[in-house]
Amino acid sequence: MTNTEADRLATARRLKAIMGFIGAETVEQFADMLEASRSQVSNWLQGYNFPKVVEMSKLCKDLMKGDMTLDYIYRGEQRGVPYGVVVHLNAILETIPLPATVPEPAETVAVANVAPTKRSPALRVVGSEGRRAGGRPAKAAR
Repeated sequence: MTNTEADRLATARRLKAIMGFIGAETVEQFADMLEASRSQVSNWLQGYNFPKVVEMSKLCKDLMKGDMTLDYIYRGEQRGVPYGVVVHLNAILETIPLPATVPEPAETVAVANVAPTKRSPALRVVGSEGRRAGGRPAKAAR
């Protein structure tokens, strides 16, 4: 199991579907069923971190009566999960929106007015930290 944002978000979606399947309407109810803290469960459902195997084993064995596998929770592998459960979970998953991808922050670009010379153009592109290409500080506008 890798620990990428995409993996955590996919696991979170499957947990939300399982939560709906077992009838937990709130994070608090789901946390009580798993005997975990509300903040822990909230973090799992938001994709901030992976749930611990201990809690997920309880979910598989006790709450899902053996009709769930750790492979489904963490990897989405349907093998070992009864067909009827998979169909029901897939129907629930269709109602859960896909998470928006978080774009990498783009560098802010500012343009500084500088007096033109033979060696430099009239405008220079300056990065977000006031540096121009090559890492040298940009000259102040005159």
